[in-house]
Amino acid sequence: MPVNTEISHISLATYYRLFLAELVPVDVEKILYLDCDMIVRDSLDELWNKDVEGKALAACYLNNAFGRVKNVYQKLGYSEEYKYFNAGMLLINLRYWREHDVQRRFLEYVEKNYENIIYQDQDILNAVCHKEVLHIEPSFNMDLAYISEDEAENYDVPFEELKRYFFNPVIVHFVSRPKPWEYGCSHPYCEEYFKYLDMTPYKGWRPSFNWKNYWNFVLRQKVRSIRNRMKL
Repeated sequence: MPVNTEISHISLATYYRLFLAELVPVDVEKILYLDCDMIVRDSLDELWNKDVEGKALAACYLNNAFGRVKNVYQKLGYSEEYKYFNAGMLLINLRYWREHDVQRRFLEYVEKNYENIIYQDQDILNAVCHKEVLHIEPSFNMDLAYISEDEAENYDVPFEELKRYFFNPVIVHFVSRPKPWEYGCSHPYCEEYFKYLDMTPYKGWRPSFNWKNYWNFVLRQKVRSIRNRMKL
């Protein structure tokens, strides 16, 4: 399977998602997958009860700018009209996967497009299932660390609606580094992560100062910001 060395924190285990229809008992017809860098802030009942009949999965799309900047549509070979979803939260219709032999389609796509796959199984899921996705509200996979009117435009939702999702998400996804468990995280929901951590046997643990992380995630960003201002 393709490996992106620039995303060092993602291992080959990410591809297990592609084989869920085979790995999970056949009497399980639907499954909710969540990445480990998430916190769940509210009931999942509404999400679980989404109607995925006739769909391969339900997911939240990434903002439109991501697909254009990364040229994902050209690389993966499908139209921008179908958009690109984040695979950190997937409500998967396993019955559909089995009936439509989706796993075989994944493997065939990899075999024919190996060199074009950048974001590992997320690319594969999008390339194969882009016409078979139920698009759901970003509240179920809120991956933003800040919001602006430009962001709302990229998500094709009114700004006030995006604000509502951002300030009261069901699931927060810490997609960027530093993660809460890495020194220097300034994500607005970082402290809430530790609230839940403190409900576990790891209560009280916090990341310690680390020069490498401080440079990579704090100082480097400040230097880049200063350079950009100097260019104006």
